[in-house]
Amino acid sequence: MGCCQGREEIGVSSHTVQRRHRFPGPDDDWSDQDSLVFLEKYYLEHPEEKKQTPEDLQAYLEWCFNLKRWGEVAQMITDDSEIPNCRVYISWAEKPKTVGSLALVYLCLASQKYPDAIAAQIEPYLPVLVNIIRVGSQDLKENVTLLLYYFLDQAGPLSVSKLLKLNIFNILVRCMLCEKPDLRYLTAALCDKIYTGRKEAQDSFLNVNGGNKLMQLVVWNSDFEGLLYEYLGFVIDLILDTRDQPRPDVVKKLHDCMAWEIIKNIDTCSKSVELIDQLDFLISLLACQDTPSLN
Repeated sequence: MGCCQGREEIGVSSHTVQRRHRFPGPDDDWSDQDSLVFLEKYYLEHPEEKKQTPEDLQAYLEWCFNLKRWGEVAQMITDDSEIPNCRVYISWAEKPKTVGSLALVYLCLASQKYPDAIAAQIEPYLPVLVNIIRVGSQDLKENVTLLLYYFLDQAGPLSVSKLLKLNIFNILVRCMLCEKPDLRYLTAALCDKIYTGRKEAQDSFLNVNGGNKLMQLVVWNSDFEGLLYEYLGFVIDLILDTRDQPRPDVVKKLHDCMAWEIIKNIDTCSKSVELIDQLDFLISLLACQDTPSLN
């Protein structure tokens, strides 16, 4: 089975950032068709032999993926059977070390083509997924973070409420300043998807020091225009309510995080018009509070 560099677009706020993940593309030959037919017949006739060696487990998981048996793929995310030489993985993430981690990668891949179907399957597993980010191995954490990022595009208010009750921000905020730039961005983008336009979520994010971490990411990426634009957008989303009006209480908390000083000190000499407009808009939002520190 080949594995090519497939392109995936991650859209955040009003801007689109292209990310590269090592996902099989639509034209990849996932498996030999004759083998697929044989596997289907064999597994249906011998269900007790689905899981034998690590190689059998990978083959069974691939079989489920090819036949769009998403429920069975989802059931395997807790399988801790070790697998060597995994052939399907996300380019920036650690290679899957277990069947469960590989199942997560397959669900990420399927989420791009069948978002509604995958969201429905993983909804019951939200407590499991959040716990994986909390205590799982690095490969599991990274794969779950990407899966939840996709899931949030389809998630309704009840799903978001469930994530908040699971204290998702307590866990995600700890990962926002991790070593991997891709994971830092993805974690912040996931937080943004959860809190945008949701007062309860915005408050929850700020209450676990999310504002400070987000402003630190702005500082770290002040020389990287594409990422800086995105992180500024995350700050804007944190400030605005459902009517796109600034929340004065959030502005005050961001001032406590030195947001005004950080934004005003960004060097705009070589920045694009789009980025300067983004900065000016954020400055106007941060000025929506009567305080002498603005001068």
